[in-house]
Amino acid sequence: MTVTNGQTSARDQETNMPNLSCDPNNGAAGSFYQFFNTSCFSAPPQDVRGSAGVGIDRGPGTNNWNVSLRIVFQPFERVKAEFRGDLFNAFNHTQWSSVNTTYSSAAGNTFGWVTGARDPRSAYLSLRVSF
Repeated sequence: MTVTNGQTSARDQETNMPNLSCDPNNGAAGSFYQFFNTSCFSAPPQDVRGSAGVGIDRGPGTNNWNVSLRIVFQPFERVKAEFRGDLFNAFNHTQWSSVNTTYSSAAGNTFGWVTGARDPRSAYLSLRVSF
């Protein structure tokens, strides 16, 4: 993830970056309200580009298990039945999809907060009969 600066401007054509004082991945809480160490960032002076680089924060990972079970049986001589169950995100792990990476020191900001999650568990059951 790349942290951008939402407070001051370097007035060039590049992305505005905040100043970086430490590794934001060390000491990161990984929680909903502080996914990375937000105290590592500060606003640079006006017309100065900050020292933070591109892609310095690790984004949320995924822990996703999709499971499919199927059984085919023949209840009569000319009839075949197939029962199928599909589970997507079978263990229902919460998976964050995005984090607010726009630096701001204003009161009430959501810098470093998780702003979205991927889909929860979904299950599909089906029965197919052919004759």
